[in-house]
Amino acid sequence: MTRTKKPRPRTTERSSVSRVTKRMWRRYLRRFCQVVGVLAMIFAAVYAVYRHATTSPQYVVPEVVVRGARTLSAEAIVAHSGITNEDRIFQIPVERVCQQLEALPRVKSCCVERFLPNKVRITIQERVAAATLLVRGRLFEIDNECFVLDELALGDECPGPLISGADSMQPAVGKRLESAVLQVSLRVSEEFSRTDMSKDVTVAEIAAVSVNDIRMYCDELPFEVRWGRGDAHLQARRLDIWWEQVGAMSDFRQYVDLRFGRDVACM
Repeated sequence: MTRTKKPRPRTTERSSVSRVTKRMWRRYLRRFCQVVGVLAMIFAAVYAVYRHATTSPQYVVPEVVVRGARTLSAEAIVAHSGITNEDRIFQIPVERVCQQLEALPRVKSCCVERFLPNKVRITIQERVAAATLLVRGRLFEIDNECFVLDELALGDECPGPLISGADSMQPAVGKRLESAVLQVSLRVSEEFSRTDMSKDVTVAEIAAVSVNDIRMYCDELPFEVRWGRGDAHLQARRLDIWWEQVGAMSDFRQYVDLRFGRDVACM
């Protein structure tokens, strides 16, 4: 007589599945608690650093170091930057400070650097006055890029040569003048300043008649020097050669014209 194997009760199978499920949930719950604990510790550490940075007097900026200032004073630059001795180094908006300073007519470029724990350094590149522009009785300082730096009062010292013949222009402080004849005039002044002749004579005025007619007047010379219709650099070299060979002993009274290629026309 054979015995038949009795089937396992279904309640036993269900209890086994239940135990496995409970173990899985306990494992998931343990991992979840571990992750939450790690995140809590990270948050606590970040918050502690934040509180330290925003409350500790160690990060308060006592002063600002300014480099590159020549015409502008360091005090004026710091005041315009908006940085005070109550600011903390992490709260200083570097890009906004640069924009505020570069809005000044005399500031060409600006760099703001922060050094822990509490040092701020501002380095600027100033625009340099290259000439004085005369427009309808008003005087304006301009640089080599035709940028208007300031308006001068009559009687003030005028930097560089005086550029006249610009009555049709509309200069505004802090703006660049889009004028071809003014660009040529500044180029002529720059190239002449590099010649050996410039060591002997002083440019008093440059009349900007047109891009092909720039007239230079010097204190020590009875004649005018005419530029245009070509490269100012080559004309300056030609003028230097002429001055070395003839100019210092010349008796011309009207003009020396550099606009005829290799020849120098004199009268």
